[in-house]
Amino acid sequence: MVSVSSSGQSGPDSHFAGYAPLFGAWGGLGYLTGYGDGPPVEMRHVMDHSLGLNAALATLAALHRRRRTGDGSHVDVAGREVASSLAGEALLQAAAGGQPQRVGNTEIDMAPYGVYRTRDNDRWITIAVGSDAEWEAFVRVIDRPNLAADLRFATAASRYRHRELLDTEIEAWTMTHDGQFVANAFQSAGVPAHVSWTAKDIVNDPHLRARGMIVDVPDEGGDMRAAVSVPVRLSKSTTGMERTTPKLGEDEGYVFGELLGLTSDERAILVADQVIY
Repeated sequence: MVSVSSSGQSGPDSHFAGYAPLFGAWGGLGYLTGYGDGPPVEMRHVMDHSLGLNAALATLAALHRRRRTGDGSHVDVAGREVASSLAGEALLQAAAGGQPQRVGNTEIDMAPYGVYRTRDNDRWITIAVGSDAEWEAFVRVIDRPNLAADLRFATAASRYRHRELLDTEIEAWTMTHDGQFVANAFQSAGVPAHVSWTAKDIVNDPHLRARGMIVDVPDEGGDMRAAVSVPVRLSKSTTGMERTTPKLGEDEGYVFGELLGLTSDERAILVADQVIY
């Protein structure tokens, strides 16, 4: 048996109900998410999925145990605990006497590290410099020898301390260039960088289409439209996206008849009892 709840099946808070924003807030993710000069940003969409993923993995483990031992299990998964498990480094820092804070797009002891505007409206470039070699290559790409000679940027630690000044210099350069040009230039020099893609970029990506992640399927009117496939590749399966979303009740005959093995009379009884609508 699998129980999925806000706070678990035991303990003083086990009676609390909750939704995804509560899981993230109570689990500590909201406090850690956002900019340093702003409020917490509560986690929503990711929590339901993370909770379901943990429940699915725990269920597989319980099934594996049953096959090995014959014993059943009660899987107890709490949303707030799943959230807290994703904040391991912050919990470790707090246990050691520190006070974790919101850091926005920054990364401790790494700079430049962030998302920067480019020449085109709402087109952004993500850049991450993680070593002195990458910093030297970065300075060569943007042609700013004065930054390389500036003692404030001589080490990773000092670059991080002066990251706001450094970000101003960087964005002054990125805003004069096309985003893809910037990404190509940094990647060619060995500096991690990429355009922050829009949905349109993803739909038109040749790589994702070659892998069957983005596929064209017919809609109800017969026109073709792009759809997102299953992000898992199994050795003997297809992408599983040969059609668009079924209409309401379209496949009931297949599900209740072929898959569940119900006769037409059995289905009629369930419909009459409003078990099946």
